[in-house]
Order: sequence, then C-alpha cells, then structure tokens
Amino acid sequence: MNGKAILDMMGDLDPCIVLDAEPDIVNRKKPVNWKIVGAVAAGVLVFSCVGIGIRQIAKAKKTAYTVYPGNSEWNALGDVESKVAACRIPEEELQEMTDEDLVEAVLEYPFLLDLFTVDDVRACVKWQAENCDALRELIRRGTATELLLAKVKELYIDVHVEGSYDFMKEQRHDALCLILFYAPECRKDLTEEDIDLLKRSSMVKETIEMCGDETV
Repeated sequence: MNGKAILDMMGDLDPCIVLDAEPDIVNRKKPVNWKIVGAVAAGVLVFSCVGIGIRQIAKAKKTAYTVYPGNSEWNALGDVESKVAACRIPEEELQEMTDEDLVEAVLEYPFLLDLFTVDDVRACVKWQAENCDALRELIRRGTATELLLAKVKELYIDVHVEGSYDFMKEQRHDALCLILFYAPECRKDLTEEDIDLLKRSSMVKETIEMCGDETV
C-alpha cells in the first residue's frame, strides 16, 4: 500500500473510536506508557484496518453486526453510545447462535481493539464483557475460556507458525489474550500452563508491566 492510500484510508477513519472512547465507559487514570508516539500511530492504523476487515467479512457472509467502522450508517450514528447500542445483538438471536458463531462475533466486535487504546486495560476488559453481547453470552454459557483459548491458539499458529502473517489476526489474538487474562470469569478457569501461554502475548506483557497481573 502506498503512502497516499494510507493517508486516504486514515482520512476516512471515524475519529470517535480512536480519540473519543468516552471516559465514562473506560476509566483512564494512568498516563499512556506504551511507546507513546508509535502506539498512537499504530492505533489509528489498527482501527482503519478493523473497518476494512469487517467490511470484507460482511461482503463474504452474514455477520452479527449491521454497522461497522467506515460504513455510512456507522458514521451517521455520531456518538459512541449510539454506536455501542447499534452493535447490540437481540436476545433471541443470541440464543440461536452457536458457540462458534459467538466467537466470530467477539472477533468482529467493532470495539474489540479499544483494548489497545486505553490506559486502564482491566477496566476496558470489564466493559467488553458487559457490552459485547457475544462475549457476555459465552461467559453465561460457561464456554468462554475454553473457546477463546482455542481461538488464541489457532490464531497464534496462523500468525507465527504457518508463515502467512496477517496483521488483523495478530491484533485479534492479542485482544483475546487480554480478555482471557484479565476477565475474572475467564481467568478462574485457566491453568498455570494457559496463563504462561497468554503471557507470551506482547500486549499482555506490556499490560502486566503497567498494571500488574491481578484481575479486576
């Protein structure tokens, strides 16, 4: 991708996701310490890629979400609260979704990668568990830890072993690692071996350095 294409892509990015994650939604108490300049630039690119990735998925199959970053409906929603509300999955649909459908919906959740743009990761994990209906349903079913850990291992192989590096797969891998590591409902079912596996994620390592490894 050339420089102009990247600038054009970033120009279309909805700034509210990157810059307006609402202090009331995610408590920010500590100054950013994650290689500040690079992290901000990477965060902009991450969310631009999220929009592209979800648009590609939406063209290929039906997804749990009718709006996503970058489409006209998303931009028209305006504030973050409206966008969060638009990403809700009706209860009757949740009940009909398989565990595999729910895992995919967690991966596609438009706010998943907010985990990389906040100071208080543990508070953001708590917010994800409360507001991402697919994640909430997996936790309710008692299958969240098992299924998300299996997806982490699958994505790790895709990114690191098979030699077919995919930026979005790496981002989703790291986001799931953070959720498993810091969500009490998931952490309680992890073995020591599982925890050691999650600590290999660069994002988990950096978060431990900032926040420690306790759950919320």
